[in-house]
Amino acid sequence: MATSELSCEVSEENCERREAFWAEWKDLTLSTRPEEG
Repeated sequence: MATSELSCEVSEENCERREAFWAEWKDLTLSTRPEEG
């Protein structure tokens, strides 16, 4: 039980970081090449 709870917490943290990363990446891409957006 403890292991599944821990992995669940890690997954949540990774998901948040991934969303933040994609948000920054999209901003960078759009600002760099607005025509292709």
